[in-house]
Parts: sequence; structure tokens; C-alpha cells
Amino acid sequence: MTETFKVGFIGSGNIAQAIIGGAIKAGNLQPSQIKTSAPSDRNFSKIQEFKVATTMTIVKWQNSRKYYSWPANPTKLRE
Repeated sequence: MTETFKVGFIGSGNIAQAIIGGAIKAGNLQPSQIKTSAPSDRNFSKIQEFKVATTMTIVKWQNSRKYYSWPANPTKLRE
């Protein structure tokens, strides 16, 4: 059985929206293959327009083997 590539974004700001929008438009990913976290209302409604799974809490799937995840804005990471 072939496993489908999935990707997750920690954060859902402009960088994540651009990558997600481009990947969906190009046909490289389907919305069902994408998860995001949107910790504030500011980006929550914008990211939902892509019809991807979105949570406002810290992502529980971050350590999952099914998803490859990266921060959408690495300058916002805490050490």
C-alpha cells in the first residue's frame, strides 16, 4: 500500500498560505494532505479558505510519522 505524502505547517500566516495555495493550485497536494495550526483568529479564517485541516492549539500531529512538518516562519521559533 502506497502511503500518501502529508505536510503540516506550524503557523498559518502569509508564508504558509503562499506555499499551501501554490501546492494546491499546481496539483501537488490536495487539501486533505495538509494540516496547519493557527494559534490566533488573525489567520484562522484565511487558512480555512483552502479547506485544509486547521487547529488553534499546538499541533498534536507534529511528531506523527504520517506528516512532515515545518514552521512557516522560522524566525518565530523559540529555543
